[in-house]
Amino acid sequence: MGFVLSRFKKSADSPSTKLELINKELAEIESYRRQNLALQKKTVASLVIYSILLYLVCAILYFVYYFPVLTLSQKCLHSLPLLVFPILIYGVKSFLHWYFVKRISENDLKLADLKEEKNKIIEDVMENETYKKATEILEKYAPNRLHKLNESKDGSVSMSPAASSSVKSQSPNSELRQRTNASMLSDRTSCATPGPNRSVVGPGLYTNTPGSKMTMQQRSMYGGPPGPPLPRQILPRERSYVDKIFESLVGDGPQNRYALICRYCKSHNGMAVPEEFDYLGFRCCYCYMNEGT
Repeated sequence: MGFVLSRFKKSADSPSTKLELINKELAEIESYRRQNLALQKKTVASLVIYSILLYLVCAILYFVYYFPVLTLSQKCLHSLPLLVFPILIYGVKSFLHWYFVKRISENDLKLADLKEEKNKIIEDVMENETYKKATEILEKYAPNRLHKLNESKDGSVSMSPAASSSVKSQSPNSELRQRTNASMLSDRTSCATPGPNRSVVGPGLYTNTPGSKMTMQQRSMYGGPPGPPLPRQILPRERSYVDKIFESLVGDGPQNRYALICRYCKSHNGMAVPEEFDYLGFRCCYCYMNEGT
């Protein structure tokens, strides 16, 4: 009985089981986040549209039927609700915006913690598991890491016969570790090189760094490695008049957001609202480096 329980505990603590549970939680959190974003836009838009319609109807009825027969003092007194109503609606809209941003930010913190835990497990697999087992796990849970390993293997520099014979005599496990360390070192070295471009990006500004432009062009033309999606959506510059009117009513647009720029490769990772910009953690979709909160 104890042997069966130990086998069950060992299988439950295996990297594959942990990664499977983490992937399920990540899918649930992503679905919850999309639902919150859709509910936020729907609620705020409905509040603004119905409030404007109600305000116009009340104002027309008041000025057509009641305003001409009132005295000056009564006109001033009865006009106060029409002045207070827009302020009240603006306060309710701001409260709803703060409430949904808080929920989404808490959800993003959980998402960042799970991704960090997943990366630690994958690093442990690449260091301790055999080549065959590590390849199976990477193909299922982290295909981008396996792609990097294959690229580092194909682009490695040819060595001398003595060095190549010594490398061939090593086990597949040590070969996987060496290629992983070399790939991680080259990625961090290339990503940590700063450029001459500006690093501070305000609301509504788009970066135009050569590195990010080249990376985005390569990703769009050749597909690129299957990396994570953008943490936040990049809003288009050219929008229709309907979109501009809707953004002015809701209070959401490129001019009201901050750009998420990776500190390592200076790439654009979307635009976040000011309320969540200070404590939003994300993973760069180009160099795969984690940005702290």
